[in-house]
Amino acid sequence: MNTKRKSWFEVDKDGLKALQLGKPKSYIIRELVANAWDENIAPCKIETIHENGIATISVEDDNPEGFRDLTDSYTIFKHTDKRSNPKQRGRFNIGEKQVLSI
Repeated sequence: MNTKRKSWFEVDKDGLKALQLGKPKSYIIRELVANAWDENIAPCKIETIHENGIATISVEDDNPEGFRDLTDSYTIFKHTDKRSNPKQRGRFNIGEKQVLSI
């Protein structure tokens, strides 16, 4: 059996999901809106659809840059300029991963 790992750090997605399930469902929207508010935006559009037991949530803003670095979408604790600003929420690059785990 090959026990060699591809990387030195792994996240158990099911375990992360189990930790997040105890949070109120409003957490999902709050986290996504907080990410938008960290940017220089004007509108922040929130849309929720619930059909056949499946919820779809969309949070949209007018930031023309989107992700400055796409690796932020799947990397946690990466350096970010937000870390030096206590008024910004996205200092740890983990919130959207918590949302996606749910």
